[in-house]
Amino acid sequence: MKKQLIFLNFVFLIFLTACTIPELPFLTKETYEITLKYNDTIIDTYTYEEGSIHNFNESHKYELDGYTFKGYYYDLEYKNSYQNSDVIQKSLTLYAWMEKNVEVIEFDVTFEVIDSMLTWNTLENVTEYKYQIGDLDFVSTHHTSIDLSNYLEALIDEKQILVYAVYNNTDYLIIDEKFQFKNLNLIYSNDFEAETNTHTTYNNNSTPRIIGTEPFSFQIYNGAVSTSNPVNGLKSVQLRHYQTTTQTPRLESLFTLENVDYMTLNALSERHYLKIYTITSTDKILIDTLTLSKELKTYEIKFHINEPFKLSFELDAQSNDYGIPVFIDDIKIYQNTDQYTLIHYPKQDEGFITDPEELLKIKQKFQNQRSKLGAPTFTNALSDEGLIEYYASLNGLNGEDFKKELQNILKNTHQRLISYDEARFVLELSDLVEENNILYLDGIYSGHKIIPYWDGGATWAREHVWPNSRLGIPRVQGSSKNQGSDVHNLRAINPNVNSSRSNRYFSDAVEGHLNHTVGKDAYYPGDNYKGDVARIIFYMATRYHDILTLIDSNIDDGNAYEKSGAKMGLLSILIQWHEEDPVSLFEINRNNIIYSYQGNRNPYIDHPEYVQQYFVS
Repeated sequence: MKKQLIFLNFVFLIFLTACTIPELPFLTKETYEITLKYNDTIIDTYTYEEGSIHNFNESHKYELDGYTFKGYYYDLEYKNSYQNSDVIQKSLTLYAWMEKNVEVIEFDVTFEVIDSMLTWNTLENVTEYKYQIGDLDFVSTHHTSIDLSNYLEALIDEKQILVYAVYNNTDYLIIDEKFQFKNLNLIYSNDFEAETNTHTTYNNNSTPRIIGTEPFSFQIYNGAVSTSNPVNGLKSVQLRHYQTTTQTPRLESLFTLENVDYMTLNALSERHYLKIYTITSTDKILIDTLTLSKELKTYEIKFHINEPFKLSFELDAQSNDYGIPVFIDDIKIYQNTDQYTLIHYPKQDEGFITDPEELLKIKQKFQNQRSKLGAPTFTNALSDEGLIEYYASLNGLNGEDFKKELQNILKNTHQRLISYDEARFVLELSDLVEENNILYLDGIYSGHKIIPYWDGGATWAREHVWPNSRLGIPRVQGSSKNQGSDVHNLRAINPNVNSSRSNRYFSDAVEGHLNHTVGKDAYYPGDNYKGDVARIIFYMATRYHDILTLIDSNIDDGNAYEKSGAKMGLLSILIQWHEEDPVSLFEINRNNIIYSYQGNRNPYIDHPEYVQQYFVS
């Protein structure tokens, strides 16, 4: 049997050798045509077998003057990219994405101001210049100067002037400075250094002290010109508030002024404010309330009064810290005149650090604490499907049912309580901005550029948009995990701005407001932040609805750090701001980052229409 099998195999081998086997259909591969294009231009056409792989992005780079090849795409919208590992399975067209090269131009610009002329050096190959003063329209010119006296009316208030050089049909900013025409006709000045401003130390006087000499004398109630800790020079006026005080502490002029344009003065106080009045023959009018800080600042007060008046500077007590002084110094008063001087306000270096080595040192200082935060754990709501699922239980609900369910969503998904210490490092991510390859945290209300790492509070703080003293809980501590540490309510802020805002409720700006403060009780966050503020306040009122109250009146009723004082407003103004300042990409990114750590979201960023349903309808 074995011999028979050997014989048959031998015969079959001879048969295969002698015959030609026809090609089998299942062994044949299809060929496909690949067309490479740039827009409507055909670069080349190739034929490849089915199943083959080709590195078009490397071997078939398209070259075009002024452009850089960025790869091939399956569509002209450049959304679906071709990968070098893609297998050819059909005929297709691939489109080259060519990115236009950006020409980097650096102009060496020097400028100067002589009288009212702003001039700069001539720049080679520039076809023309464009400039804008404040909100006025752009003006084109072939000159390298601007006679700013032609814009006297526009520059009565401080304005930004932008100058652009036009090169290859592109505008390049070459000057970005602030200017103002000011009346410098000084008619009165007092630094209280003169011998006639007699030094005294006893301040609780109900009978006025007279200082200065005729015709420019003042009277002081509950105050004195003192050499004790003067704010500038050898002597300063100090007004003091005592428990036994019977007269309002004030500095009041005995001389009359008229045709006054504005006044400047230096002032500070650790506790109290300063009210400034004009006193006419028939009336006493409050001109301004200065929100003083521990740092000496120069304040400017404009006057709009057409009759003779006397001045009164009055201590506005903010606490029962008796004996705490208000310091006043360097009063200067300017008269209305047709003679104006152009003032240039050069940019101030705020000490913003960009040096990588210095930043690394700051980062490493708190790295041990930063590492305790850990990685974000919530990501499912970052997709479109996840967001739909997050709010799905609201479908079909209205009125109170809608409100209660939204409250439940924010509470039930708030799965991780971030501590107030941990919040510092979440803010490093949530408030981060990149501009011109520089990373910084955006300082709320002022737009300060803040270094991107926590530095122990030296240059930035954590702002409670809904103030800590109005949260119905004791002052927040580093280990606190409650509404005082909810990162949705916290923003990076410059410490001086934080001090100025204090615990004021929010209201619209009014003419003459100072540094965002509106009177002594309210605060305007600025055009760029009012919508952000509104949506943060709405979140807090919803998330902690059983504690916090958002209203339009009686906001200051109740006690600080107690539930009776857990009120904020103004509700109607915040609703208006929400409409006027829509959700930004910054807010969306911030919402996503905070969600990834806490587990809950700010619904008024995801769904702005919810404001109408929750707070209006």
